[in-house]
Amino acid sequence: MKAVIFFLPLLGLVIGQSDRPTGEYNRAQDVAAYIVRFSNENDIEKGYKFGFDTSNGISRDEQGTLTNVGTEHEAMEVVGGYQYTDPLQRKVTVTYTAGVNGFVPTITYS
Repeated sequence: MKAVIFFLPLLGLVIGQSDRPTGEYNRAQDVAAYIVRFSNENDIEKGYKFGFDTSNGISRDEQGTLTNVGTEHEAMEVVGGYQYTDPLQRKVTVTYTAGVNGFVPTITYS
């Protein structure tokens, strides 16, 4: 009985570790990262557009468009996304829309 009480929490700890990276995650490339592309356009009558890429593989792009201009239903519709590599070395891609229907993200791993 004592062995079960000892090994059961140990088993839970081992199972809980299964999604963790193997080896150490090196943050040095993140600390030394720099911007390799940057764009920013603003038009008060139409909307905006911006984006960037970094030397460590992070990227982001977003565009906002003003719809129903001059009406009581005037709204900003936004489309965007970003990418990065997580500690498990998976490429994470998040795309989203935001506007009158709320924020709608889609996340994929590759």
